[in-house]
Amino acid sequence: KGSKKLLLILNSLLADELTVVNQYMVHSKFVKTGVTANFTMQKENKDLSLLIYKKAIIRFTEGVGSSLDLNQAQSQYFESQGSYFQALISFVTAKSKLESLLAGTEN
Repeated sequence: KGSKKLLLILNSLLADELTVVNQYMVHSKFVKTGVTANFTMQKENKDLSLLIYKKAIIRFTEGVGSSLDLNQAQSQYFESQGSYFQALISFVTAKSKLESLLAGTEN
């Protein structure tokens, strides 16, 4: 009778553990989705700021734009690069965590 009770307790604990793992997997998938959207947005921002920076260089060399405009465009481009790289790191981290979690559940 004691071993039956112990078995019921262990089954209950295992079910609780599986519930927690499943909830964590769902959460991780949502996090990866959000991180992916942020990464995509930051890449688009970086690409756009590079285009603006290149146009500012052209305007400056043609004497139409000021050095202040060029410096601002350059600063915005460098800032967008930093945001892009941070988003890339977040994306790779979230992807790695999710893949590790999924690999652990396949065993």
